[in-house]
Amino acid sequence: MTDFEVGDLFVCEDYVLESFDFGEVKQKAYCLKSSVTDFDLTGQIVWPAAIALGKYIVDNKELFAGKNIVELGAGAGVTGLVAAHYAKKVLLTDYMDVVLQLLKKNEEYVQMDNVFVDKISWGENCIKNIDTENKFGKKFNNDDKVDIVMGADVIFWPESLDGLLETLDEALEINPDCLVLISFYSRVKHTNTSLFEKMEKKSLKRETIFNDGDQYIWKITKQ
Repeated sequence: MTDFEVGDLFVCEDYVLESFDFGEVKQKAYCLKSSVTDFDLTGQIVWPAAIALGKYIVDNKELFAGKNIVELGAGAGVTGLVAAHYAKKVLLTDYMDVVLQLLKKNEEYVQMDNVFVDKISWGENCIKNIDTENKFGKKFNNDDKVDIVMGADVIFWPESLDGLLETLDEALEINPDCLVLISFYSRVKHTNTSLFEKMEKKSLKRETIFNDGDQYIWKITKQ
């Protein structure tokens, strides 16, 4: 019997080229119009949290100008592609193979020489491997540091919280001046409670820099 992953049963790759209007940036990207959420393939569509973060980037472009940026759980990559209009380099990351294929499709489509794609699993040494081991070769030079770590709708599955927070904590340990931004849509109270408890244990502080109903953008710092 041929080996396969459970997720293979739910894979849909009927991508369409969508245009997203962020004011001075009009970004096109391939994505799904709808997503199968029974399995962790939610990265194939563009969620409102990504749109909110994209708008924040354009409205605050001076924060992103000339920076090295890592986007966690990039999905279709729209947020990172918006940032790439201002940044020095943007590394779009995810861990699901089908989502990585979508990211690479969009990387090839936009033809921006400062955009790169690679696979990352959240947790210990996630950021260190980028910073000190030059994991991505010419994509990040040995003397480059990660200036910004960001993610949109990465607080979705409760089982991923520990790895995510470990990664954010590590980014701030390596570079205390690192700007850590999380665009978050509040859905499940239990997940929120667990998140806040875990953040407190790691001495991670959240500052709301944007709020519209259940949509937040947080700046994460060390207490």
